[in-house]
Amino acid sequence: MFLGVLGSVSAHGKNKLPNAPPPAALHPAASTSPRGFAQSELMSGHLIDFFVPFLPLEYRHVKLCARDAYTARGLQTDEATLDEVAKAMLYVPKERSRSPLRAANCAMDHVLNIADSYIFTPYVYPASWSEEGALRQIVSLWLVTILGAVLLFLGCGALNFYYVFDHKLMMHPLFLKNQVKQEIELSIISIFWMSFPTVAIFFWEVQGNSRLFDNISESSLGWPGVFLSIAGFLFFTDMCIYWIHRFLHHKSTYKHLHKQHHIFKIPTPFASHAFHPLDGFLQSLPYHIYPFIFPLHKAVYLSLFVFVNIWTISIHDGDYRIPGP
Repeated sequence: MFLGVLGSVSAHGKNKLPNAPPPAALHPAASTSPRGFAQSELMSGHLIDFFVPFLPLEYRHVKLCARDAYTARGLQTDEATLDEVAKAMLYVPKERSRSPLRAANCAMDHVLNIADSYIFTPYVYPASWSEEGALRQIVSLWLVTILGAVLLFLGCGALNFYYVFDHKLMMHPLFLKNQVKQEIELSIISIFWMSFPTVAIFFWEVQGNSRLFDNISESSLGWPGVFLSIAGFLFFTDMCIYWIHRFLHHKSTYKHLHKQHHIFKIPTPFASHAFHPLDGFLQSLPYHIYPFIFPLHKAVYLSLFVFVNIWTISIHDGDYRIPGP
């Protein structure tokens, strides 16, 4: 299967193989059909005499096949050579992603890739679970979401609490006994329950159902469109949250949902996520809705999602930087 690639790789001076097909035979451009390798010179003249309908292979599968091809011929190889072979061989049509978990080149996908490769496999789930399987993707998303949210909340909350928050406010008569402990406990519980509907939306996004994109070139307006999308995101979400917040203060809903957040009359940064889970999710909903309505770069989306969480912490520290009367 890999004679052509092995021949071109070995042109550097080792593992020279006779009768190798020309390197041009490996390129998708050699195909006379939009089906890629199905009608390429490599398939018809050097590989196999029938088309395997479930091609293309995943990157790691190509490397395994290359290793087998070397071994069968008694040749030595290394990871660098296998990578070179796989990069030359891999052909994935644009309309089909290799894996929703690993395909896109954005910050969140890199986080998932690293976590999946070095932590979750095999410590959380076995490597035998398919990367294409919904269960593996959902478990990965849930762990990354809840761990990331808790670490961001505790880390930024602690920094704000110790370096920005005025501790004199804790002497206020309305400051509750053990309030910080109560705020943290309620926030952790809320984050846990909010993570489930949040992951459901993230899963829908990685399946390609949103208007998120990977490359600036995919934006019709280029870089100006990216900056415009940031302004649009902030305007849209702030406007929606304003009306959601007003709804939560309505007498018919306040006592059931939002009152739990306002038991802390003198809040600390740790009160930022101390909501009833449904209250918290409703206020986060505009952030999820936006990329299903408007195009948004994935890295920008992740950055803005982190930013609004830090912003939420900062508006609960009592330091508003606004001059008094």
